[in-house]
Amino acid sequence: MMDPSWSLMWELLQWPEDGRKIEEEKSNKERREKLEAEVKASMERFEEITKRWDSAHALKVPQALDDMMTNQRELINSMIAEKEKIIQTFQLELKAKDDQYVKDLKKQAEDIDLIIERMNAQIKNLQKAYREELTKN
Repeated sequence: MMDPSWSLMWELLQWPEDGRKIEEEKSNKERREKLEAEVKASMERFEEITKRWDSAHALKVPQALDDMMTNQRELINSMIAEKEKIIQTFQLELKAKDDQYVKDLKKQAEDIDLIIERMNAQIKNLQKAYREELTKN
C-alpha cells in the first residue's frame, strides 16, 4: 500500500498534467476548426478561380484576357498569402510548444530533485529513529 504522503505528492504532480491535457485538447479542437474553415474558404476561392478560367476561353480581346489573368493572379496570390499566414501561425505555435516543453522538462527535473531531497531526508530520519530505538534496547 502506498504511503499517504506519497499519494498526495502523486496527486499534486498529476494535477498540472491533467490541466495541460485539457488545454491541449482545447487547442487541438480550435486548430482543427480553423483548418476546416480555411479549407472550406480555400475550396470556395479555388472554385471561383476555376470558373473564371472557363470564361477565359471565351475572351477574344487580348487586353480583356490580360485583365482577367491579372485578376486571377491576384486571387491566387491572396490565397497563397493566407496559406503562408496559417503556416506562420502554426510555426509560432510549434515554437511556443517547444519552449513550453523545455520549460516543463526543467520543472520536472526540479520536482524530481526535490522529491529525491525529501526522500533522503526521510531516510536519514528513519535511520536516526532506528538507531535511537536500537540504542534504547
